[in-house]
Amino acid sequence: ELATRYRVLPFVNQVEIHPYHAQEGLVRYCRARGIAVQAYSPLGTRGYASMEGAEEPHVLEDPALVGIAVERGVSPAQVALAWAIRRGMTAVAKSEDPSRQAENMAACRRGEGSLVESLTAEEITAISGLDRGHRFFRPEEWWGDSAYAVFN
Repeated sequence: ELATRYRVLPFVNQVEIHPYHAQEGLVRYCRARGIAVQAYSPLGTRGYASMEGAEEPHVLEDPALVGIAVERGVSPAQVALAWAIRRGMTAVAKSEDPSRQAENMAACRRGEGSLVESLTAEEITAISGLDRGHRFFRPEEWWGDSAYAVFN
């Protein structure tokens, strides 16, 4: 809708993206228009589950993600972050733990031999294949206000 009404488009679109919600179509749409994509909640936070008391899936415990992490000697969080960055986006991961912050930063490094660069096409495909279209952030459900239903 923005593209039809305005001459200047956003430079960045920050949206929920993680292995269970890859948003391939939206990423392609943004790229085609020169809009950078920033992954919000790239580790698939379950922190919002308490708002509705629902049991949420554990992205970082997914056997495929864990398998890649174990094989490479890194954490599942590092694999998820490297996957997002390898897809050409930036990622915003939240942690109050300094050791996890350092781990997250290490996963985001680029260059020869880095996790981002060394993920194979098969691994990228396997992680992307985990997509369930699952959103963790659902304010329209929690607060019942359709003004927040921007995802429909």
